[in-house]
Amino acid sequence: MHYKTYLDFVFALENRREPQAMQYLFRILDVRHRGCLDVFALNFFFRAIQKQMKQHGQDPISFHDVKDEIFDMVKPIDPLRITVQDLVVSGQGDTVVTILIDLNGFWM
Repeated sequence: MHYKTYLDFVFALENRREPQAMQYLFRILDVRHRGCLDVFALNFFFRAIQKQMKQHGQDPISFHDVKDEIFDMVKPIDPLRITVQDLVVSGQGDTVVTILIDLNGFWM
């Protein structure tokens, strides 16, 4: 990762509530480049959170419970996938990103 790319990443993480930052982070989370986050993408990232829970001696939370919570928070137009627009409009995009990439943020 180049220094400028690193700075862009850090800036996006620190400003998760901004639509531009959400678009940047969404592109990272959209691992299959489909323009949406589906169950596969959510599970892909949440498995790492579950692994960290186990490493810290915590009982892992069920992915299905978290998936349902994420979809309930965002209320996407399509009930099977979340677009970047859904995240921005819901006002919950920063929370969803945090749940998927940060164990401490997940617990907050």
